[in-house]
Amino acid sequence: MWGALLNRVPDPFTWMSLFHFAMFGIIILLIVTAIVSFLAAGSMLISANPNRTLALIAGFLGIVTGPLGIAIGVFTWIIFASRAAQDEYRLPSSN
Repeated sequence: MWGALLNRVPDPFTWMSLFHFAMFGIIILLIVTAIVSFLAAGSMLISANPNRTLALIAGFLGIVTGPLGIAIGVFTWIIFASRAAQDEYRLPSSN
């Protein structure tokens, strides 16, 4: 379908080159997102106090990547932002 539409533009080879460049960039972004997500998940599995910064970066990259990523990324941001706020402003217990 894309090739059929490219026959109607003045310079199809430039547009196809831009399309390939954009696809290559998207693939690199998805690979980086996967690596950061696996590192954040490993951090959560290994320690009781996971690396929140890595999880927030993974959540942001998830938000950038698409509809399912938006849902997971927003959930991650809500969980880790609220935990960070609770830990930072924890009141002393009365016990």
